[in-house]
Amino acid sequence: ECVQTLIVATLDSSWKRRRLAAYTLGEIGDSTSRSALMNLLRDPHSYVRQRSAFALGRMGVGFDSLRSTLQDEDQIARYGAVEGMARGPRRSMSSITTWLRSVTDPYALVSGLRLFGIADTTVADVKAYSSWYASSPAWVREATRRAAPHLATFWRTMILNPAASTTKKSKKKS
Repeated sequence: ECVQTLIVATLDSSWKRRRLAAYTLGEIGDSTSRSALMNLLRDPHSYVRQRSAFALGRMGVGFDSLRSTLQDEDQIARYGAVEGMARGPRRSMSSITTWLRSVTDPYALVSGLRLFGIADTTVADVKAYSSWYASSPAWVREATRRAAPHLATFWRTMILNPAASTTKKSKKKS
């Protein structure tokens, strides 16, 4: 009953109520609210899109479902998608790299690169990423350097010492 009331609230005329409904549905995590939250990704207000993307990311929806928000013109909405995905189930580095290959917007790229900080990472993933990075345009390499400098040491260690772990998880820096 509570979830249904919140789903109805996602249709409210007040953006603040829609945002609060998205936030609360995300905290509850009930899968029956996914459709309503997906609809909010097209909301005219960026804070509503942010909360909806955050909630869906926590629920574990994939890149395809959040693609529009990860490429949103508004930084607040993009941040919500990345942060939600960071709090959801770990993504493989290969799934992140596959998604990044389709990104053409520098802002979306920077947001997406931050997902590497919470990815499940193997030596093969790092080598695949290195290949993608080396063949990328200059703007992609520069955005990568700015978005994820703390990962360089970790990846370098994995490439130079692959025996350390083949399924070692990267640690999120504070």
